[in-house]
Amino acid sequence: MRARIALEDGNIPLARRLLMRQLLITAAALALLLGGIGAAATRFAVNSELEHFAERFLLLSTLRKEALESYFDTVRAEITFWSLNTDILSKQADMSRYWKAYQDAADKADARLDYDFATSALQAELDFLAKLFVVERGYYDFFLIGKDGNVLYTVEKEADLETNLISGPWRETGLAQVFERVVQAAEGRAVVFSDFAPYAPSAGEPAMFVATAMLNADGELLGVLALQLPTERIKS
Repeated sequence: MRARIALEDGNIPLARRLLMRQLLITAAALALLLGGIGAAATRFAVNSELEHFAERFLLLSTLRKEALESYFDTVRAEITFWSLNTDILSKQADMSRYWKAYQDAADKADARLDYDFATSALQAELDFLAKLFVVERGYYDFFLIGKDGNVLYTVEKEADLETNLISGPWRETGLAQVFERVVQAAEGRAVVFSDFAPYAPSAGEPAMFVATAMLNADGELLGVLALQLPTERIKS
């Protein structure tokens, strides 16, 4: 009898160890199960949120694209209107003629005085028309460029004024890019846009240009009209 009791007493710790092991295995399995369910729920929530943001981003991207396309259509219409304006065309022809006389003169000092005197009234009239347009319509700048690449007039009077877009310091800029493309396609009266890139004369800020040809009554190229678009309108 005592031997039987001793045997049973000796088996009690073993039984407890087996029971504890079973409980631990069960608890671990339950934890893994709950963890899996939690992870799956988390992944589902995250995926749902990502899908929601993706849909919103796609919608915003679509709306922004439509808004930009509408804005660019307006820009095309406005620059075409100004390129056909007889007053602007006349001033462009006069500016080009006076600039050529200045460039061809042997005495640059006297020629510069003559040029400034001859163009002072034209510059004032252009300032009135172009500056009013730029301010009212929200553009950054308005350019009249001779067919040989000389920048004859700008509203902002930055470092690009009176430089040459073919041989001058800004020959690799967006403004030079649209000038060249317009000259190459002048007969088709194309309206062309540049890339959106930093422009040194405007403090290195990103800029985008649009340009079109200015033709005389015989269809001959007088020069190029260009507009510098407002940075915030493109980036927003």
